[in-house]
Amino acid sequence: MTDEEKIEQIISSLENGYEYNPHTIEEQRIILDMNWLINYAKSASKQINELKINNETARENSRRLRKQNKRYREAIEKAMGEGILIKNCDKAIDHMYGILGEVLEGESDE
Repeated sequence: MTDEEKIEQIISSLENGYEYNPHTIEEQRIILDMNWLINYAKSASKQINELKINNETARENSRRLRKQNKRYREAIEKAMGEGILIKNCDKAIDHMYGILGEVLEGESDE
């Protein structure tokens, strides 16, 4: 049973099985405080669920970005490693740009 379901169960039992008409001001204050507490618990439960969803989304984004960073790092290392072996500077730069461009183009295709 989720927190929200438990809160709804408590509210239902109070409304359905609890016929109480407060007679004193103190009893009325207690009922008002209980209603405030129930509303606060409902609100907090919703916020917790939203935070859980946001946390999972952040984890998924983090995993995706780590994989992307790994691909970029590998492409940079490959470009640098192969580029340094080419004697002609212009050709080396073109070769390195080609390798890096492939990785970036692959990202736009996904």
